Amino acid sequence: MNIFLRRTKQLEAQIDDYLDKVDRGALIFIQGLKYYFENRQEEFEQRYRDLRLLESSGDGLRREIENELYAHTLIPEWRGDVLGLLESTDRVLNRLSKTLLNFSIEQPVIPRCCLEFCSGEYGQSYSHLFSRFKCRPGFYQ
Repeated sequence: MNIFLRRTKQLEAQIDDYLDKVDRGALIFIQGLKYYFENRQEEFEQRYRDLRLLESSGDGLRREIENELYAHTLIPEWRGDVLGLLESTDRVLNRLSKTLLNFSIEQPVIPRCCLEFCSGEYGQSYSHLFSRFKCRPGFYQ
């Protein structure tokens, strides 16, 4: 019974580490967008590379967690839910990385008035920029 509890605690720690990676990925993404909007290309590209590395390590950790769940039949009544959660959060990391890649490739020009409006109203938060204008980033000229 002791080994079962130990493996469950290890699994819990791995899931916690994975969710921490997703949190860090979101912070790196926001910082990357900030650098892009401030025309700091080198820092923006570094954030993109950081996010890709984090995504890669997150994928490896996710596979380890999945293997643990199946190999040791841990938390069988919750396995499907945990796997679904892992898949969903993996898609978040993938989407963040792809979005920075799209900014890097397309290099959309965003009018300064949009950035000033957004930063003024939301206090340095760029997250509402595109939802506010209901356009894709590449749409702006």
